[in-house]
Amino acid sequence: MNHGKETLNASSTRFEVIDGIRGWAAFIVLLFHLFSETFGTIYPAFKQGVCEMIFNAPLAVTIFFILSGDALSASFFSSRQRSVIGRQIVKRYFRLAIPIFFSCFTVYLLMEMNLNYSAKAAYIVNREDWLGRMLPFKADPLRMLYYSYVWVFTKHSIANSYNPFLWTMSIELVGSLVVFLYLQMYEQLRHPIVVLCAMIGMFYVFDLHYASFMCGVLLCYLRSIGHFFRSKRFVANPVGAAVIVMGILVLGGLSNRISGGHLWFNTIMGAIVLYVIYCNNFLQSIFVSRISRALGAISFPVYLCQFAVIISVTSYLIVWSYANHTLTNSFIFVIIAISIIFTLALANIFLAVERLTSRFCNRVALVVLRS
Repeated sequence: MNHGKETLNASSTRFEVIDGIRGWAAFIVLLFHLFSETFGTIYPAFKQGVCEMIFNAPLAVTIFFILSGDALSASFFSSRQRSVIGRQIVKRYFRLAIPIFFSCFTVYLLMEMNLNYSAKAAYIVNREDWLGRMLPFKADPLRMLYYSYVWVFTKHSIANSYNPFLWTMSIELVGSLVVFLYLQMYEQLRHPIVVLCAMIGMFYVFDLHYASFMCGVLLCYLRSIGHFFRSKRFVANPVGAAVIVMGILVLGGLSNRISGGHLWFNTIMGAIVLYVIYCNNFLQSIFVSRISRALGAISFPVYLCQFAVIISVTSYLIVWSYANHTLTNSFIFVIIAISIIFTLALANIFLAVERLTSRFCNRVALVVLRS
């Protein structure tokens, strides 16, 4: 059955809008790190008003987690075959760890070549509490290797991290396993959706990150039974949907201002944002546009590459402009623009890593499951 933009492609069970949303979420995190985190202290306007609403990285990361739960369960709900879960379980660790290694290896090379200017830049932009705390050790290949494949999932911290932005990876791995465990039990449960809602409630009390993953599973289930297609008549109006989304962004900005962002708030608002998008053809058309698809294709590489660019290109430009007395408000925008360009370029190079990782994971799954 074809439900317009909601159709799950026969050769791929991924809801096509997911990649577009994920691409913009990754881009928002990049903007947050450049505007709010890097220059927010010396240019407070980057942390206020419209900037505060747009550069809402906590909400974007929560949406990432919800989308992960959605995408990981799409194959199962479209086929109802447990075999697809086995393939995903085998592939998941390598799917995350191999790109992480290349991200950390890039940072390692920058450190070895003395191209890490983060400490000097941190002093200039008054961010010793953030940029200045990163990479407080000498480059060590064995330490980098161990962090990439073990510590990033087990004991990530700024003190041992070759990419501090990867704090989400342990959550991503464990959340994926929780999703797979639920899907593995799905057919044996008498009331699987009741159990799913109970799990969301339980995680909402004990760990909100995993509640986000299970919210994604619920959204995927609703799509599989045609709920969003039937619900379009309620939120189909593009103006009404835009008002809802803008209201959520405003509330998110206010939440960040009051207490630095509430995770419980972001979990609810992230699920509502995605629900509204899934019910609205106008909003979906935005996330399947050419630019959204392009960002979606490099969403994970953008997340992996931005730290390397910030400690090298961004930080060098800060140091250079400060030494030449050109670190003005207008030149800050130039630095940010150049940093974005370099991040997107590096992310596109990382696409080759993504493709190789995908092939490797498929081969591993084939060998393991044959055994």
